[in-house]
Amino acid sequence: MKFAVPRIWREPTNHINDCYFCVDNPRKRRAGKNAKKIQYPDLPSTTAPVPHSEHFPSRSNTKEQLPPLQVSGSSGCSEFLLESVSVEPHFINSEELNDLVRDLNLSKLKAEILASLLKQWNLLKKDVNISDQRKRHEIFSAFFTKEETSLLQ
Repeated sequence: MKFAVPRIWREPTNHINDCYFCVDNPRKRRAGKNAKKIQYPDLPSTTAPVPHSEHFPSRSNTKEQLPPLQVSGSSGCSEFLLESVSVEPHFINSEELNDLVRDLNLSKLKAEILASLLKQWNLLKKDVNISDQRKRHEIFSAFFTKEETSLLQ
């Protein structure tokens, strides 16, 4: 990695003087060997990358953990605030798994495969039941009735 901390992009507050793509059109750049180096404008919606130093050593040089990253927006907006980087795994519960399946719009079969893989990788909590995905339609079945009607009347 060229930088200890990469450039962090946040949602711009306006598109007149805070949006990188509105201030500097990247399509108008020249490409090739003789092209000038890209100079990124200093905008409130981005945080410039931090090069490696004694405070931010290269990971290849040391096995130590990097110090906790503290980033806060200069505009006073507390939308993006990263206090520390956690390396502990997050175990998914049933509710989060159902939300993930719904957000990804997975079929019952694919949802069960995803749940099975997550269980195999020990990323699910112990009480999560994989076969719940097979029966997820049952809570809605009470709202529907099947009526036999003849097409020839």
